[in-house]
Amino acid sequence: MTSTDSFRQRRRVLFVNWYDHLDPKAGGAELVLWQLATRMSRAGHDMMVLVRRPKGAASREIVDGCKIVRIGSNELLAMFLSILFYAIRLRRRDQVVVEFVNKIPYLIPLFRPGPHIVFQHHFNSDAWVKEFGPFGWLGRLLERWVYRLFYRGRDWAVVSNSTLEELHSLGISPRYTRIVPNGADHLAGTSSPEKFDAPTAIVISRLRKYKSVDVVLRAWQGVEARLPDARLLVVGSGPELAAYEDLIASQRLKHVDLIGHAARDHLEELLTRSWVLLQPSFKEGWGLTVMEAARYSTPSIAADVAGLRDSIVHESTGVLVPYGDIPAWTRACVELLTQKGECERLGRNAREWSERFTWDQTFSEFLEVFEHVTARP
Repeated sequence: MTSTDSFRQRRRVLFVNWYDHLDPKAGGAELVLWQLATRMSRAGHDMMVLVRRPKGAASREIVDGCKIVRIGSNELLAMFLSILFYAIRLRRRDQVVVEFVNKIPYLIPLFRPGPHIVFQHHFNSDAWVKEFGPFGWLGRLLERWVYRLFYRGRDWAVVSNSTLEELHSLGISPRYTRIVPNGADHLAGTSSPEKFDAPTAIVISRLRKYKSVDVVLRAWQGVEARLPDARLLVVGSGPELAAYEDLIASQRLKHVDLIGHAARDHLEELLTRSWVLLQPSFKEGWGLTVMEAARYSTPSIAADVAGLRDSIVHESTGVLVPYGDIPAWTRACVELLTQKGECERLGRNAREWSERFTWDQTFSEFLEVFEHVTARP
């Protein structure tokens, strides 16, 4: 039987993740999951997604041909219950399990002798310490230990070359790996955006410590000193919101708007009209917000870290600056926001770059992994 024949067979497929795309905490990882899940369903597979159950959500429903099973509202409790539910109720030998990991792995190898794919966005590694301080060292050590002990010899899909390099550096010894980059064409975008008159930058991020939005806020003091009419829009919510409100007040920033959650239409308008996206994160798997901005011909200034250096071509589609270097961030922002023509050049390049990344191509790359796994006797 060829690998193509193995895919064309109707198969039971289970995706396991913390959230689904309808969860209030859904982000880029859930967009990836849903783009793949719906395509698997349209290809004729029996598609199930196992996730946590946020308040008010149905425990079971069918969306776009995919069965969603939700268990537990608290993330860690939901993870524990999902593992039990899988082991007791859902485990089947003729099933292909895809374990999506961007936080803590589900330990599926403990219960899964059959086909199993690990879909890895990024490893937390030092982000544990960035987020939780000294206690994060325990998470960092446990992550390395868990992967080495339970995930050797598994099949992996990773979203970027940076994640692939980290996979090998952890000494996991995968059986098979393939880079499956995110698509970007879920947004139509535009090649001729109408920008705000005032120089405007936008941040789109969860407000967590490792996302490092405070770096931009500290750098913005220098931007306002040189460009009194410059505006900064911060879209997103999270546990650091109160700390960032205090930081804005202490630095006496005049033109920073904490917008919170933005509906999709509003977010697309802001992306279209902003001059530049700022992405200061400590690490990413790929940098989906960078590519979303690129769809609207908006270039990015981003930290030169794993994931972001995969999604940005330095000085062609955006600018990479050293992580956490506040003077460098100030300089980069001032340089672009005082040169609208340069912003437009980078934006045009970014738009062309984003057109290379489609969800159909993402699905095609994922099928290479799926076929490789299911073709084994």
